[in-house]
Amino acid sequence: DRIRLVENPSKFHGAYYNFFNLIEYVKNNYQFDYYFFCDQDDIWKEHKLEIQLLRFSKDDMPEMVYSDLSTIDASNNLIDISINKIMGIELPNINNLYFIHAYIWGCTAGFNHALLEMVPSVDIDKDYLYIEKLSHDNYFAKFALEYGKVLFCPEQLVLYRRHGHNVTTSHHFKLSPLNVFRKAILGFNELALTHAGVYNQTLYMLKKASGKNPL
Repeated sequence: DRIRLVENPSKFHGAYYNFFNLIEYVKNNYQFDYYFFCDQDDIWKEHKLEIQLLRFSKDDMPEMVYSDLSTIDASNNLIDISINKIMGIELPNINNLYFIHAYIWGCTAGFNHALLEMVPSVDIDKDYLYIEKLSHDNYFAKFALEYGKVLFCPEQLVLYRRHGHNVTTSHHFKLSPLNVFRKAILGFNELALTHAGVYNQTLYMLKKASGKNPL
């Protein structure tokens, strides 16, 4: 009774399409105080939920809470102890999320019912070109920043499994000599594509948010 298999009835499939389909299913069929994204092959630390739930305030403001994480390989061997130390996923300036990049990792993120209710639904069939590159976690984070709060837990609460099928496998966590050379040669193209994707997500969020007044 604790597990539901949810079918994506659209013709569009992939990580982001499936997550948005699942979000819409939950929104239409359930009501809880808090919700948490997760990936099927990651490992949650024992007190993850307890630590994150304590970070939420008790008012009705839309809120998202996310944390640092460690990476492991397919055999559970530790790769990096802290993604925040490598990539800086704690955002002291909220404008970074809109105009530079969004490093809120969905597998660590939770949000309250107020945020779920106020985030506009996504029409997969109509907006499939946007959703192909629209990460569900950062879509929710942009609304949380605009209309509520995003809170960070510095503890590594998730062991994120790195393998060839991750959506985020293309990220290079360590600036090894090979990666430095690679960035020097290919960095401009990658940087342009990365920022174009972020701007596209922001424009879509603003389009969906039209008519809403920031708190």
